[in-house]
Amino acid sequence: MKLQSTFGRCRFVVAGPAAAQDTLGTANIDWSGAYISGTIGRANYGVETDISGPTLTLSENDLGYSISLGHQVQTGRVVVGGELSIWDVAGEIEVAGVGSTEIDRGLSAAVKLGYEMGESLIYGTAGYSNVKFSLSRLGSETEDGYNFGLGIDFKATDRVTYGVNYTSHNFSLESGGGPNVSVFSDVVGFRMSYSF
Repeated sequence: MKLQSTFGRCRFVVAGPAAAQDTLGTANIDWSGAYISGTIGRANYGVETDISGPTLTLSENDLGYSISLGHQVQTGRVVVGGELSIWDVAGEIEVAGVGSTEIDRGLSAAVKLGYEMGESLIYGTAGYSNVKFSLSRLGSETEDGYNFGLGIDFKATDRVTYGVNYTSHNFSLESGGGPNVSVFSDVVGFRMSYSF
């Protein structure tokens, strides 16, 4: 009887830490806080114009990059936040009747909604974009537009994350009596972030 009682106590002591470890292993990771991130990737940059009648779309693949500052708050597994970014796309496109066009700089503000999956976070973004682009025959233009995107981040350390994301920026330039020109930029990139 005494031996069985002692064995029972030993078994409880050994099983206790293992159960606690299992509980900690399934605990949610908190993604809350401010962060700064950089993204570099492949951009599909294009122009749509009706200068020659039917709408013509021209695009090319080039380098896209951005720097972002954001903040997010986690409730349960849901993560909500906001992000401000400055971005650019290398290269230019030649459009018959308009000349060359290129993006000089882009700004964006987006809301972020994500779902925490332990050491990974999947999310979507949507918001406002502003772009300054140059048309060699029409001059420089600044236009407002919109953006949307999807991404996934992974924890490397408590403060460092990495991931991939897709972001689309869309703008329209409508001139009275002149050609309508739309500019778009779709970027798939690798992203690194630092939380503070």
